[in-house]
Amino acid sequence: MRGALLLLALALLGCKAEPSFDERFKARQKELDAKAQSIDRDIDAAQSDAADAASDQPDAGPTPARPR
Repeated sequence: MRGALLLLALALLGCKAEPSFDERFKARQKELDAKAQSIDRDIDAAQSDAADAASDQPDAGPTPARPR
């Protein structure tokens, strides 16, 4: 009987409750914030690369109008 109680006590101590909604929400929010920052950095880098490429091109002047 004591052995069963001891096993039950150990089993209960070893169990971990599921995270609450708020804990899961905060964890997911951190993941999404990190992903959004990564996307923002990628966009900034792409825009910077495009600006550098555009500045390397010689100025061809205004684009001629197309005939209708």
